[in-house]
Amino acid sequence: MTGTQQKLRYTQIILEQAKESSNNNPIFLANLDAFITDASSVTFVMYSEFSS
Repeated sequence: MTGTQQKLRYTQIILEQAKESSNNNPIFLANLDAFITDASSVTFVMYSEFSS
């Protein structure tokens, strides 16, 4: 599994946790924040992985 695939999988897990915790606002917001942070870093992982 490439670094990009691992990062995307982790991001997917965080999004699933956010969906599951939608009835618990503080946990939902924490998961949503983690998802946004991870989703925005996927391109950096891709760049470092495929730039060579």
